[in-house]
Amino acid sequence: MLEEMGTDADLIRSELEKAQFDVESLRVQSREEFQEALFSFSPEVIFADYELPGFSAREALQLLKDLELHIPLIVVTGSHSEEVAVECIKEGAEDYVLRTNLGRLSPALRGALKKQEATQERQNTAEAFRRSEEQHRLITENTRDLISLLDLDHQFLYASPSFQLALGYSPKELAGTKCLDLIHPSDISVLKTTLDEALFFREGRNAELRFRHIDGSWLFFESTGSFIFDKCGRPQRALVVSRDTSDRKLAEREIRKLAAFPRFNPNPILEFAADGSLTYFNDAALEMARSLKKNHPQAILPLNTATIVKRCLSSGQNRLHLDTSVSNRTLSWSYFPMRELTPLLVSLLLVAPAG
Repeated sequence: MLEEMGTDADLIRSELEKAQFDVESLRVQSREEFQEALFSFSPEVIFADYELPGFSAREALQLLKDLELHIPLIVVTGSHSEEVAVECIKEGAEDYVLRTNLGRLSPALRGALKKQEATQERQNTAEAFRRSEEQHRLITENTRDLISLLDLDHQFLYASPSFQLALGYSPKELAGTKCLDLIHPSDISVLKTTLDEALFFREGRNAELRFRHIDGSWLFFESTGSFIFDKCGRPQRALVVSRDTSDRKLAEREIRKLAAFPRFNPNPILEFAADGSLTYFNDAALEMARSLKKNHPQAILPLNTATIVKRCLSSGQNRLHLDTSVSNRTLSWSYFPMRELTPLLVSLLLVAPAG
């Protein structure tokens, strides 16, 4: 309470307690006391006389502005001038109450606190939105995935910085250009169909697309397309998030090549687990066994195969040209540890041509 007279402060306090407010108050009389109390007492509301010796309510309002403190101030005075009331409201006072009508203190205070609560809620919402925007900005600027916003004509409205890293194009040079210009001609219809389905079902749809690198090469991406709608349910923008799968595609091709090698190899090839058990053999190995009057390749294995397998795996060294004899024929075996390709099932490839 910025009040010169203690009796006036007591009247305000009494009126508030009568209205069922739980009041903790501090009376100050000067600019210095007022400024110190703003931080030491931390008031929720300020009641101020319009004019005190050496200080005034208008000066108190200006000080609050200078300190950027959003504390509601209600002027309580004996002046009957409407001009004074208008001046105070213009300066930022929440209300103006005459001492001859202290019954207005309670509704004035409730109104000020309600307004303060609404202001604080708006500030909290704005701050939460700012933090959310900052988080989204950090995510989009630091992820390796390509994140883009397109208009309904497939033009870039936004391209994340990852486009520069993955494809060599800066977001600025992509702005306003057609997304379709980056897509392999054979995949353009795939993208359009994916977006059409995302729009129809109103949920994300996936597609595998090839994007053109700035050097002219084509990279594989797994893309998810979805739409952003306005409050009326009308589509406004398309969101496309793409992840580079070129390395995975290369690995898949290598795996297919490796898988095809033993299957189509004319030489007998067998695979063993770490304990020496036979886990795979190709058609050539089966034909080799049958040519030796055996029904299964297991029957032509060296007796110490399990020991050889374990030693090869522990040392990482090949064991070449180990000769055995089956049905008066000599078989030459070579063992190759393949731990890099099968980290869970450690394999050996054995070539056993007829001697």
